[in-house]
Amino acid sequence: MPRVSAAEASATLADLRTKALAQRALAVCAVWPKGVAAADATDAGQERRAGADSFRRPRSGHAPANGAEVAKTLPASRHIVARGYGHIVSPHACAPRLIAAFIDDPTFATLPASCVEHFEKSRRPPLWPDRLGART
Repeated sequence: MPRVSAAEASATLADLRTKALAQRALAVCAVWPKGVAAADATDAGQERRAGADSFRRPRSGHAPANGAEVAKTLPASRHIVARGYGHIVSPHACAPRLIAAFIDDPTFATLPASCVEHFEKSRRPPLWPDRLGART
């Protein structure tokens, strides 16, 4: 968030369909502990050290294994794999509700169990989900 100005955030949020969810997510930044990031902190595959803390981001890809690897570096984490949804899960099905529950209570205590179960049991959707598309 330090790289995003208030004007940029406001302009981006203005026409966003999920404006309320985005505003709640951004509100976390106001209370989140802040530090000074290295100039190349956004370069993929870099390891950083800040005092006794360190974090590592995967070199490439967004496979579930990379998420599991990142989760190992977090003191409290919950890794949920949504196999049927591909790269961006956040706007689909009950994900906005799941994200909102986590933002409101990051202890995982209030995560909607039915939503977690939905994603954990998800399968790849058909290529053409309507009746007019090709059939396999």
